[in-house]
Amino acid sequence: MKLSEKLQIYIDAPYFTFEFFPPRTEQGYSNLLTRITGLASLKPIAASVTWGAGGSTRDRSLDLAAFCQAENGLDTILHLTCTNMEKGTIDEALTTAMEKGVSTTGTSRRSSQRRGVLDSYRPRFQHAEDLVTYIKQHPKFGNHFCIGVAGYPDGHSEGGSEEEQLTHLKRKVEAGAEFIITQLFYDVEKFKSWLRKVRNTGIRTSNTWNDAPTNVRNFYPDDRFMQSYALEATQHAATSLAEHTRTGTLRTAAEAINSGWDDFPNGRFGDSKSPAFGAVDPWDGGGLGVPPHVAISQWGRPTTEQDLADLFLAYLNHKAPTTPFSPTPLSDESITILPHLISLTSKGLWTVASQPAVDGILSSDPVVGWGPKDGRVFQKSEVAKAIEDSGDGWVTFFAGNNDDGFLSNIPDSGSNAVTWGVFPGQEIAQPTIIDRDSFLAWKASIYTWTMREIAIEYMEQDDAFMIWHDFGLCYSPDSPTRKLLENVTKTRWLVSIVHHDYKDPNALWDFLAKHLN
Repeated sequence: MKLSEKLQIYIDAPYFTFEFFPPRTEQGYSNLLTRITGLASLKPIAASVTWGAGGSTRDRSLDLAAFCQAENGLDTILHLTCTNMEKGTIDEALTTAMEKGVSTTGTSRRSSQRRGVLDSYRPRFQHAEDLVTYIKQHPKFGNHFCIGVAGYPDGHSEGGSEEEQLTHLKRKVEAGAEFIITQLFYDVEKFKSWLRKVRNTGIRTSNTWNDAPTNVRNFYPDDRFMQSYALEATQHAATSLAEHTRTGTLRTAAEAINSGWDDFPNGRFGDSKSPAFGAVDPWDGGGLGVPPHVAISQWGRPTTEQDLADLFLAYLNHKAPTTPFSPTPLSDESITILPHLISLTSKGLWTVASQPAVDGILSSDPVVGWGPKDGRVFQKSEVAKAIEDSGDGWVTFFAGNNDDGFLSNIPDSGSNAVTWGVFPGQEIAQPTIIDRDSFLAWKASIYTWTMREIAIEYMEQDDAFMIWHDFGLCYSPDSPTRKLLENVTKTRWLVSIVHHDYKDPNALWDFLAKHLN
């Protein structure tokens, strides 16, 4: 039975699905498989598996979809994106999915086409409609796959007016899409209004929805209260809509909504063994997070390394709202060490984010606090720069470049807990851990951010990351800016340095000043 047919059976009954993304590390992936088996016992109507931009997670996404489908009996939706995907890549992915027993796919365009890809060839699939048409008209795939597409109740940043977006949605359905999955929305009444407009266009496919509560600042920084509020808000939305809840994969949250795996976030430097390590927005295009014209408008056309340094300095001095590495304004936490950041950036060490040393501050502190109330939180200061491989036992580092170069003064199995908290009646929580796997995973995909737990990173000689590559693709191939950014990608390292004396807030900065001088 196709998923679209199953959805019709549940048209008057509540149902839910799960969504999984491929973790970046082997241990995280292995742990996720165990978690999926446990979640399958909750009997979701389906599970979806995300797809990295340009097929970057192709093999892992296909393996994960096969595990959900074959090993756990879950109807599995394999996400596919048309952005920067060639016909041959799509054919290979769909053929493999068929061989693994997967018969449902969700298609989306994601964000803007990367200009650099358009330099070398004109992609066949510029819109999700193109991909839907191709699959449905293909003699091998057309009758096999049930296709879902994305809907945007709150609008899409590049989709034009609401009327234009509804027209695009109708075209996707007319091309062969059999169900619609909405992007996250924040207002139930607005969603209901959008759904009425969808129906008025003549679309009669099933809709599955994604709700995300927004009124969380009242609970910040208490993560547990925020989670409780999110559960309550989602339950309220589910009751109001009386249709469907598409959950994330925190098992305790999923069970609560419908009746943890990690109680605190796992971002760039979370626990690399966590099934949630490296979470990304599955429907977001990744990369810079903004279309090329916005990138150029905000960051200009740098032609020298000094121009890049000036961009980072403008960000630190509140004269620029973002950088290619920092999608939000400078945090209050980073402002506490702003003179050090400006000093280092002026020397060519380009600041990405920041974390000062913290010694037992209340978890309710509005700047550095996190976790349940009445706790105490701790942080080690962390920064990135190329230095010698010693530091009197107090300093450890990881370093890597785009050519798989790697240096460290930490054993392969070693790790640094750089953020931890002590809370009444609980074990010590360690949401931010730096080890070899997490560092290398972050190095490979520096464009993913979880600002709550980011330490401080800098770019020194020989740094090369996807973010530089994507930044360069905003400019024409022969432009001075493209050439500058290509050179940066080839000639710089990322170096993450931790100072372990968290009781001395100036220890790291004094150490760096000594070596820089």
